[in-house]
Amino acid sequence: MKKKKKKKKKKKKKKKEKMSRDKTQRNADFMLICAKIGVFAWNLATYPLREKVNITAQQLDYGQDEFLTADLQKEDARLIPCSLVADSPVRFECAFHQLIELPGNPPMGTVDIIIARVLAIHISDDVITDGKIDISKTQPIARLGYYDYAVIKDTFEMRIPGTNKALLDGLEGSSRANRTLGEEGEGKELGGEVLGNGEAEVKDVKGQLKRAQSAGAEVALEEKD
Repeated sequence: MKKKKKKKKKKKKKKKEKMSRDKTQRNADFMLICAKIGVFAWNLATYPLREKVNITAQQLDYGQDEFLTADLQKEDARLIPCSLVADSPVRFECAFHQLIELPGNPPMGTVDIIIARVLAIHISDDVITDGKIDISKTQPIARLGYYDYAVIKDTFEMRIPGTNKALLDGLEGSSRANRTLGEEGEGKELGGEVLGNGEAEVKDVKGQLKRAQSAGAEVALEEKD
């Protein structure tokens, strides 16, 4: 009798997990599509775009175009077969690397995390100050608890005392300093081809895309099984 009870508990648990995933099916579809094609676009959500960002969060039918629903302007990506949000000041073209699925606590859904490699970065000249992204100009928003959101308009700078120049350059995100470091024989992997117009593109993109799409296909097959 005890063995039968254990089996029933296991079946019940599996059913709950399935119900949890069903409630986040639209999110699961997006994750699986990213894994299948091996690439996706990321666009910075900003305060001026807040209403349109909120519209894209609603439950839509599979295949329904979020760009049309939220009245967002499309921009063709340069390296991947995806559309970027033209009005977003910072846009990434990404190659899929890994999908991590964290179990949910029913009736809440699962939490899915995508890890990717950035292939290209598009930054609007309007948000650049002294060669760096000015966060106060981008005004990114963050989802908080309840129905609340936050917007970043003010920033401040602090430097770690007693830190060597190489680490400070890395924390600053200085591509010029990192390239100089690479030329000196240290940290060559940090180098990349720098393009005009505020865009950066890594080398050997075709090879990365093939590897990403291959990895995505394997993940998709595992999910199907």
